[in-house]
Amino acid sequence: MQKQEATSVLLPSSRPKGSCLERAGPRLEQMESNLSLPSKVVTPSGAEETGILPSPRSDNSSLVSNGALVQLNTEQVNRPDATQPRRSRKEWMACIREMDHLQFLRTSLSIQHDEDIASHLSAAYRASTTRQAQSIWKVFQQWLPSDISDITENVIHRFLIYLDEVKKLSPHTIMNYRNALALPLQLSFSINMSHRSFSLQARSPFLRRPPPAKKVPTWSIDTALVTFSRPEFNPPEASTENLLL
Repeated sequence: MQKQEATSVLLPSSRPKGSCLERAGPRLEQMESNLSLPSKVVTPSGAEETGILPSPRSDNSSLVSNGALVQLNTEQVNRPDATQPRRSRKEWMACIREMDHLQFLRTSLSIQHDEDIASHLSAAYRASTTRQAQSIWKVFQQWLPSDISDITENVIHRFLIYLDEVKKLSPHTIMNYRNALALPLQLSFSINMSHRSFSLQARSPFLRRPPPAKKVPTWSIDTALVTFSRPEFNPPEASTENLLL
């Protein structure tokens, strides 16, 4: 009776359903069924002893039991970023052409966050900043050709060149356009506007049309005193009130 109970303990064939063990289960059961486990152990002295062979120890400390493993996999599968489907390029292009800047930013943030969190994050801008971003977004929508089916780095470069050569915007204004488009396009189309190519793009207008040097006025207190000591500034009828007028 003791031998049979030990053998039944060594051959578990059931496993919980719905876990990643279902993929490896048939292989494990086949190995267990093919193993011939002796119920007797022969010692060097020739005597027979009955014992239970120790099961192999797993290196993975998380595999304590089947129940713990199922719970771990359930938590991993139920993550929001693992279950939410990602929009296709065609759907994102439709969003670009139809949504305003704030709506598109909120939709882009919802890729990595829940909708309520995305709404909270998209409300982190001043009203003036939101209006400026919407104005920039509208220019981008009007420029975007109808035959463009995907947003790539080349498309953004062509838009920035359009702002420089056609719209004749200043380099500083072009950088504001680029910064307004950076976050939503990075989330939706993986466009990295901190790439070296965009830095070169920003330097080109500065070199071709450098901003004019600002003239700093120079003045001297002695020259001002001499000027105001002239007769035209000191008539007999002059008074403090008249000079201020």
